[in-house]
Amino acid sequence: MIFDFLPKDQQFFDQLERLGKHVATAAAELVDLATALPATDGHQQRIAEEDSHADKVAQDTLERLDAAFITPLDREDILHLITDLYTVVETIAALAKRAKLYHLEKLEPDLVEQARILRDVANCLSAVMQRLRKDHRLSTLNGQMKELHDLERRADERRNAFLERLFQGNPDPLEVIKQKDLHDHLELAISNCINVSRTLQRVVLKNS
Repeated sequence: MIFDFLPKDQQFFDQLERLGKHVATAAAELVDLATALPATDGHQQRIAEEDSHADKVAQDTLERLDAAFITPLDREDILHLITDLYTVVETIAALAKRAKLYHLEKLEPDLVEQARILRDVANCLSAVMQRLRKDHRLSTLNGQMKELHDLERRADERRNAFLERLFQGNPDPLEVIKQKDLHDHLELAISNCINVSRTLQRVVLKNS
């Protein structure tokens, strides 16, 4: 096909790599925030900065996608990757704000572990984004895909453990609401990471 010989905008890979790094950095800061409570200010500010940077990258990428004639990956896949990667950072930023507003002394251990899982998922996704430009075949990325699947399973186990313990005994209703809200944000961030991995699976299957 003639389209195969037309130049493709390779800067999409630059943008995806940048977004992947912002996701990984924000997730790492969230773990630091979770373990530093009640001292949140520095971590919350750095997460807010990552959110601002990621928002700009996402908007620039969407504008480039709108103007591009030929893209290195399917247009729909790029759109999903951009949207879901930015949503992860946005959700982490919202979680960090709530942790500060709620004046929490600490997080439930299962929530801290979920934050660590989110960090590991984000690091894995960032590594995939770094490799996507050079090689997006299934054989090359299969290891990361398996790691993401294992992390998803661990996140499910932690979620169930958290919900089981949250309502045991006679907990303070206000504290339950706060912890459950933070849990929901963590779960949404992890879910969007998994959406990214699903899109990556489609990408590698198309190119394997």
